Amino acid sequence: MQIDQSVNFSHFGDCVRWYFFMGSRRGGGKVKMFGSRGTRSLLFGVHQFIWHPITVWLAWKELYGTPSWTETVCIALHDIGYWGMKNMDGDEGLKHPEAGAEWVGRMFGDEYRQLVLGHSRSYAQTRKISPSKLCWADKLSIKYELWWLYLPRAWVSGELQEYRVVADRKGFINIKNSHRRWFNKIKEQMINQAKKEVEKVNVQGISQFTIVRFNLSTRN
Repeated sequence: MQIDQSVNFSHFGDCVRWYFFMGSRRGGGKVKMFGSRGTRSLLFGVHQFIWHPITVWLAWKELYGTPSWTETVCIALHDIGYWGMKNMDGDEGLKHPEAGAEWVGRMFGDEYRQLVLGHSRSYAQTRKISPSKLCWADKLSIKYELWWLYLPRAWVSGELQEYRVVADRKGFINIKNSHRRWFNKIKEQMINQAKKEVEKVNVQGISQFTIVRFNLSTRN
């Protein structure tokens, strides 16, 4: 078999792209054989069921300290609802927190059900609930991703195209920009947003504590 010499293998992503392209020509598509986009995401994509929870666990530790074992279970299961989902950010993918929330709710109670339900800001907005602590750990987890590890997974799973279209439609970054530039920009935004929100919550907590102490002192 002759390889097209015009193909540029200067990047690892090009090699992956060529492999799956040739596979699709030979056997109808190696990517699609793994099911839906959500399933592929969990198996080897952005939400890979081992690596992604590890990064979220590290982010939780950075923001709040070492998570308890129940919180660790929530971290491990929070995205399990993507299994079988046809999209990530569409009407179907939006509901992905519900499956993991149901599991942990049965095991640990409503507090942990809400923790998982609130990990998606979009879902929280539609249900009119506050984003949970897991939301900001989930956002910060991208800090532990490297572009050369993240982008090939996103491309092979089919998520990258959807994410780029959504980012372009929202005016976040033009779809004509490189994938690496998109990744760097969204990484910076998510890290800053997570830290800002956690800091805001901490400041509010300190303020409320100060008010309570003041009220108690004035009563004595």
